[in-house]
Amino acid sequence: MSCGHLGAFLLLGLLVGAANAQENDTPAIEKVQKILVTDEIEDFVVNAGTPQRVGKDKINLYKYTDVNRVLRQTSGVYVREEDGQGLRPNIGLRGTNPDRSKKVVLMEDGILVGPAPYAAPAAYYTPHMNHIEGLEVYKGFAAVPYGPNSVGGAINYQSLGIPNTFSPSVEGSFGSFNTSNIKLAVGDHGSAGGYIIQVSRLNSDGFKKLDGGGDVGFLKNDVLMKGRLNLASGEGFNQYLEGKLGYSDEDSHETYVGLSLDDFNASPYRRYSSTALDEMKWKHTQAQLEHVLQFSTASQVKTTLYRNDFHRRWFRLDSFSGTNVNSIFDILNNPYAAANNTYYNIISGQEDSATDITGGGNLVIAGNDRTFYSQGLQTKWTGSFTNVPWFNPGVRHEVEMGLRLHMDQIRRNHTADKYAMTSGRMIHTIDPTTTTAINSNYAEALTFNFLENMHVGNFVLTALGRAEKVKFKYTDSLGGPSTVSNRSDTIFAPGAGVLYKFSELFSVKGSVNRGVSIAGLDDRGIEAKEESVNYELGLKYVSQDATRQAEVILFYNDYSNITGTCTASTGGCSTVQLDKQFNGGGAAIQGLEGRVGQNLYYRKFTFPLMLNLTLIDAEFKNSFNSTNAEWGIGTVSKGDPLPYVPKVQYTFTVGTVYKKFTQELAFIYQRQAYDQSVAVERREIPAYGIVDWTARYSLTKQMQLFGRADNLLDKNYLVSLRPYGARSGKPQSFMVGLSYAF
Repeated sequence: MSCGHLGAFLLLGLLVGAANAQENDTPAIEKVQKILVTDEIEDFVVNAGTPQRVGKDKINLYKYTDVNRVLRQTSGVYVREEDGQGLRPNIGLRGTNPDRSKKVVLMEDGILVGPAPYAAPAAYYTPHMNHIEGLEVYKGFAAVPYGPNSVGGAINYQSLGIPNTFSPSVEGSFGSFNTSNIKLAVGDHGSAGGYIIQVSRLNSDGFKKLDGGGDVGFLKNDVLMKGRLNLASGEGFNQYLEGKLGYSDEDSHETYVGLSLDDFNASPYRRYSSTALDEMKWKHTQAQLEHVLQFSTASQVKTTLYRNDFHRRWFRLDSFSGTNVNSIFDILNNPYAAANNTYYNIISGQEDSATDITGGGNLVIAGNDRTFYSQGLQTKWTGSFTNVPWFNPGVRHEVEMGLRLHMDQIRRNHTADKYAMTSGRMIHTIDPTTTTAINSNYAEALTFNFLENMHVGNFVLTALGRAEKVKFKYTDSLGGPSTVSNRSDTIFAPGAGVLYKFSELFSVKGSVNRGVSIAGLDDRGIEAKEESVNYELGLKYVSQDATRQAEVILFYNDYSNITGTCTASTGGCSTVQLDKQFNGGGAAIQGLEGRVGQNLYYRKFTFPLMLNLTLIDAEFKNSFNSTNAEWGIGTVSKGDPLPYVPKVQYTFTVGTVYKKFTQELAFIYQRQAYDQSVAVERREIPAYGIVDWTARYSLTKQMQLFGRADNLLDKNYLVSLRPYGARSGKPQSFMVGLSYAF
């Protein structure tokens, strides 16, 4: 890992140089653009659990609707793109498999937002970026309090806040592929409380080209409503109620099916005619009621009652009707093999299903109907105090304690229909619709978490942990009387850290914690927990005016058992393997995360520079025979890589601020990754680099003109070989828009 050492030395050199720099070499703080994205300088330097943030200013500048591109503004996060539009996020943190973000805790405003985060963590839902104004990424040690997973990390989406004054606004943008994004919002705040309402509509014709023509685009609607009511307050306390209602839906003509490598190289944005009927429709609703009781500026109790409902139905090409036909995943991987060639020709519309003499050449369209809910009650107390009788009065304590009762469920009702490929078109056969799955997973979890920071001189000692009691229930109702499986788990995930302040602007920290991921229950009821011991060593620096920042973290995750789950999005899973968990034994994940930012100045110009760098080495520590398509079928040898974890990734941004004009270039690079661990038939996703650009100009105080170019240099690049076949990143595209705040 020579590049890893080079990156480490580079970042450390920048850090030391920043720590030794004079603070009077920049203009006054009110005249410059801050680089640090946090509420307080002290929070960044002293708090060992501070997340990395993408703030409101950055999100407003980029106008991204694709969370994958937003997350590249942080370190330690990587994505496996699937559709190029961010509709199906696959997010990984510190070596976790990014498939369907199933190893990452997803929250919105501190509340679990996955459709069923315990019972079915492989999510197809992510909050719409149109109503998000900030992202917080908790990694390793900082993610311990957030269940059900604490190995990789957690991501908290921050929804739009209630404004301080009457604030109606309208925004519209239009661009390539007939893409448009319209947002209307209004909000206000007074002595009795406040509110915000935003509605938005995002649609696109899509950039893929379907053989024979057809719809490959999508439409997304989103509504967010918040209201706050200030309650009776007294001496030493105040309180309020805040309600939140949300609705979103999507109709997208997306598919699991990519291309053979030869077809990808010839025409990367092509789609086969066999995917013409593929379409997903989903609806998501959320309701929250939150009570906040503020005893003082240093003590608060926040209690939230929440409910999320999600229903989706996806019709998609799934398989061939023949019992001895390879999976579409295998066919597109080896299209010219004797056993696959005819079926490849049928998928690509070059031959009719009738030319298959074995009788298995009809195509099966899966109709996967799934209904989810996620609900619970959680409360968290935060306090800061120094007057503790059994401690030195000079010791300051910052404490958080939380309790959550959570329930979630997924109900599956899957069907299958047969279609014949005829002259390049999909024709329904006379075969009746069959039911392939009727089952449900239910989970109930009681979670307690705590965190305490003790400030002793220049030291900050941190203790944190999470204890969970979880009950799972699996019910299978297909083909007769229901069968039921049950399992219970109790876990405790503690952690401890030490931070030393060289000054109020510069610190070093070390930590260790236990990582635990609790998987959903499948029909066998024999799952084992994913467990690891995680170590961190980090340095942090920020200048007094928050225009210079540096952070370096070395981490090592030592897995005693790493787990994988075969899902449809994995690709290559047989029907009997779907939603089953597999144990991989020991694994080692080590790496470096770095973030360095600096403002440069020339006359009246400001040039913000930011580098987010991630180096990861993720491999198995033992050899075993794998039957899990996620890792590959065959022998996993010691030292084999974990799939879809790039060794090197960075985003380097160069901005310009001059009077009413702001622009930023983002140089994004990702080194090669591998589609599976097993060496036999392991394939490489090549390294790639792209450039994004965005700009904003204030026409008046209320009106802004903005523009964005994704993949400015029009790079054709491969992002994934899963679920089935090669998939491309987004081609060059442009958006221009106008926003007006009344």
